[in-house]
Amino acid sequence: MEVKSRIRGLELLCEHCGYAGHPVDVCLGLPITNVFKVEIESITGKRTLPEAWNQASDEAPYLDE
Repeated sequence: MEVKSRIRGLELLCEHCGYAGHPVDVCLGLPITNVFKVEIESITGKRTLPEAWNQASDEAPYLDE
């Protein structure tokens, strides 16, 4: 992987985690660090939720089965 790509990837990760401006280009681990970009092609899951699900709440409902 090209060094410039590694640096840019680490910069983006640092920004995302709240460390914008952190000098990743001087990181000692840079030569042995890989950064991968993962592109999602599709996401699957349930289309409908039970009536008991309260979307205003962060907690899943307790369903008696």
